[in-house]
Amino acid sequence: MRTILPIVFLAVPLLGQTPGAVPCPGTGDIDIEVTSVIRKGGSRFLHTHADPASDGQNLFLGVNAGNFMMGPAGGLSYLSSGNTGIGYGSLAANTTGFWNTAIGREALPNNTTGNNNTVVGSHAMFLNTTGRANTAVGIDVLYHNTAGLGNSGYGLDSLNNTTTGHLNSAYGLASHQGNTTGANNTSLGAYAGAGDNTINQRSSVDNSMTFVGYRASRDGSVPQATPLSNSTAIGAGAKVDANDKIVLGNDAVSTFQLGSSSPTAPAKTLRAASTIGSNRAGGDLIIQPGNGTGSGGSGDILFQTAPAAGSGSTPNVMATALTIDKSGNVGIGGQLDFITGSATPTTAAQIAGWQAGAAEDAALLVFRTKASGGVLQERMRISSSGVSIGSGGTPIAKHLSATATWDPPPVANGAATATSVTVAGAVAGDSCFAGFSVLPDANWIISAHATAANTVRVVLANHTGGIVDLGSGTVRASCWQY
Repeated sequence: MRTILPIVFLAVPLLGQTPGAVPCPGTGDIDIEVTSVIRKGGSRFLHTHADPASDGQNLFLGVNAGNFMMGPAGGLSYLSSGNTGIGYGSLAANTTGFWNTAIGREALPNNTTGNNNTVVGSHAMFLNTTGRANTAVGIDVLYHNTAGLGNSGYGLDSLNNTTTGHLNSAYGLASHQGNTTGANNTSLGAYAGAGDNTINQRSSVDNSMTFVGYRASRDGSVPQATPLSNSTAIGAGAKVDANDKIVLGNDAVSTFQLGSSSPTAPAKTLRAASTIGSNRAGGDLIIQPGNGTGSGGSGDILFQTAPAAGSGSTPNVMATALTIDKSGNVGIGGQLDFITGSATPTTAAQIAGWQAGAAEDAALLVFRTKASGGVLQERMRISSSGVSIGSGGTPIAKHLSATATWDPPPVANGAATATSVTVAGAVAGDSCFAGFSVLPDANWIISAHATAANTVRVVLANHTGGIVDLGSGTVRASCWQY
């Protein structure tokens, strides 16, 4: 059974009819003509208004949802078509907007030409007029959006203040609610992108920012009007304060782990950016401790490892294996440390004039190890004067060495033979010594001395008790300069 309800019975003022009740049969279908309207209290309540020149396919349900004025206005037929408005005043001002879905009290009520929007929630996208391709789910989501496009907001008040910002995504209660014109931002978590809602923590004009975690946001030290870009804050309460920066965790986070604990514990790699193309250098990897202010200096850099312990499943205890302190001094395992000067020299003049302090005697680098009782003692020092061994040792400026092939003649007992070896850099008077590869025993005496520039004289004396022909071998001459 089918009952046809013509418009005359449904009270359309344009036809001069009086609203009246229409009995509904207990069974069968009710067909409503395209131009029909069901009113509630004299106001439009259910209709499918479509301009004759449009594709139609509209559906409006709710007091004052949709209107009777929308149409393509001489344009393409899909204009003003394919809209669904469910809820009081939803899509009430639509003109040529198309393919919009608005569900909720006054959802998308001021939209005129905006299209492809999906809205679920009271007052969601309330002020939108021309914005398109937006998705708003939740009360007051994208409330102030007027012309922004491609935004997605999920959760009460998310992206609430966005006006013309575009391509933002916010998921969570009040997430990124302070945004106005910022674009390409992503916030995930309650109050993400909003922080504690103080002005400077509310992202408003930032671009390409990512906030992940409860109240992850920009740092309050940066004025809200100063836009940040291409930065990320991950973790509850994480705050980022500069462009092109990633912050992991809040102040309470003290450990970062790559991967989950597992029986296999695979290796992990921390790497700077690699390059592409031919003969190009890769990016530097810079490791910095936290910076200080004034006389405080920075923190130290500590590398820790855990030595093996007895059999069992108890985690080993980490111990510091390498320390680089704020002055650039390096310590290894608490048993060896390196003391450097206050700055890295780059020119010969800087090296010659390096001063690390009177206590370090202008040293560039000092190596110390722990002696008995745990007291650090100097073992080696590198300074502008050279290298010295032990505390107070004489600095050695240079060690020179060279070899040559030598086949000395037979040497009688008590006699000696000699040869010259070219040692580049040797100076007459240098301290020298020599060795010969074919000496058979301790009954030979070999000595060396620099006789002229680049020349070392090697003398071999026989004390074996008889004449000996050693044969050919390699002679090495070495010199120390101070």
